[in-house]
Amino acid sequence: RLRRMRRVVEKLRDLLRDDFDKTVEQSKATLRFCGMANTASAAPKARAAIVGGELPVDLETLLQQLVEFLKVFKQHWEEVSSDLSLYEQFFAAADRHADSCQ
Repeated sequence: RLRRMRRVVEKLRDLLRDDFDKTVEQSKATLRFCGMANTASAAPKARAAIVGGELPVDLETLLQQLVEFLKVFKQHWEEVSSDLSLYEQFFAAADRHADSCQ
């Protein structure tokens, strides 16, 4: 029983390692997409973590910035949607003015 249990645990460990490696690669790709890969502000330890197969420290920074952006966006969206008719009138008037200027 213990041998079987050991094989099961080893398989689970391997699956977890594979999943972790995929997560590391996806986080690197995300940081690269957002222009944060190999940033000058990254500490040497953070750069070593990126190379060493660990989750990049900059990922936490990116996620914090996304959280802040979403808070601001949500607040703005709630303000706009609460008075949507006013915004529709404003932009309709702006479009008419732009058309008349051409």
